[in-house]
Amino acid sequence: SMLRQNTVCLFLLLYCSLIYVECFDNSLSLSLHRKKTPHRFIRTSQDSESFSDEISFHNKLTPLNVPSRQKSYKSYTSDHDVLVSLKGSGSEYWATIQVGSPPQTIEVQIDTGSALLAVPGMSCATCEGRHYNNSLSRSSVTIPCSEAACVKCYAPDPYACAFDIKYFDQSSITGYLTSDIVAIGNISATTVFGTIEKSSDGFEPTPVDGILGMAFNGRHIACSPSCVEPFWDSVVRENDLNDIFGLMFKEDEGILTLGGIDHTLVPEGTQIAYTDLVPPYDLYQIHLKNMMILDHQLAENAQEFGPAIIDSGSSYTYVPESVYNEFVRTMQGSFCHLSGVCGAATIFNGSCLVQSSVNITHYPTILFEIVGGDVLEVPPTAYFALEEDENNQTAYCLGIQPAPTHITVLGDTFMRAFYVIFDRKNTRVGFYGGRGRDVGGGGGGGMFVLVLLIGGAIIVVLAVVMVGMFYRQRSNYATV
Repeated sequence: SMLRQNTVCLFLLLYCSLIYVECFDNSLSLSLHRKKTPHRFIRTSQDSESFSDEISFHNKLTPLNVPSRQKSYKSYTSDHDVLVSLKGSGSEYWATIQVGSPPQTIEVQIDTGSALLAVPGMSCATCEGRHYNNSLSRSSVTIPCSEAACVKCYAPDPYACAFDIKYFDQSSITGYLTSDIVAIGNISATTVFGTIEKSSDGFEPTPVDGILGMAFNGRHIACSPSCVEPFWDSVVRENDLNDIFGLMFKEDEGILTLGGIDHTLVPEGTQIAYTDLVPPYDLYQIHLKNMMILDHQLAENAQEFGPAIIDSGSSYTYVPESVYNEFVRTMQGSFCHLSGVCGAATIFNGSCLVQSSVNITHYPTILFEIVGGDVLEVPPTAYFALEEDENNQTAYCLGIQPAPTHITVLGDTFMRAFYVIFDRKNTRVGFYGGRGRDVGGGGGGGMFVLVLLIGGAIIVVLAVVMVGMFYRQRSNYATV
């Protein structure tokens, strides 16, 4: 009997130790570090609330004509998708394109938050990386200022039609419009794009050269100020492709699918969580119903989110300040045992978690409820971004931040949880890979809960056995 009691006590001690380690292992060994610089919106073309000021002006314009010339390198007509491999840094993702004939290689960020393709020109002293030399391309044509749809002439060269864009992160580019053959993967099209002559600091870090806007051909976003048919629209038109593309991001790589859904990523018959896009169809804007942690809602109603824009050009996910504040309160109310959640230096005020000292899966999964009834799960492996801190150590930085305006931007730290399908033909967007509460890579202290449940069940069983043995022993004594 004494041996049995000692065994139970030993198990109880072991069980409590497991709980202690699970709760406090991170906070004991982890140091918090500041990231080098505050993170900004990497790329979102304009605040949607400012669009109304532009509508009447842009609606008077007609798209620029593309000069007729030889067809693209290779025409591609298929019901199947085209796969393009992406490179990534955790904060942006880019693809290799070929511009001109003979082709010149340029690396461009894939940005669903803007519509213009823009590449550095030879005269751009502020541009890093590779430059497009139009004088070497047989198919290059500068769009003239005399073009009927040209709104603004380029001051250094009055013959050329100018463009200028200021992005939501306050970076900007200016230059003139060019028409040439552009290829991505094994498809190509003749398209009008921006040749950058000047860029602001922080526009595109090396090794990225330019930007490929993948937004709709909407008047609010495709005019800068002259209206240009976006590259993807030109590809769909010239190659008879389905107007659908998809993005799947990992930490340092990704996949862009063009013209369809890749069924090696989404098995046939698998359900995809679709939600309708909200007009006007320029950016990929959806309605969010709510955000949740452990079934606790972070917003009082859907209106609190404002417009929710899916933007691959934004490194982080941004939510209105009221939602963010409730997010912080919920985390600190339920997860203070996790490192960086409570205290003076936290993940909410710019501190990051050193990668070698933390198990990021212990942090909670965040649920996003979309119109249509689906709940999307974003695990901590997605919403924490790997970055280099001020001590040149790799660290996890919280990739959810308060938005500067009443707007929600679902950036890379949201998109990494899914294969995101931009079904423009049916004006909807789909998510595969984190659908439903039983799917996802998030923790929310999952191992901790598992230890509690299993350990608790064993203790109950042992207690019942001990009580049974006690009464049996008393019965034996009484008999004697």
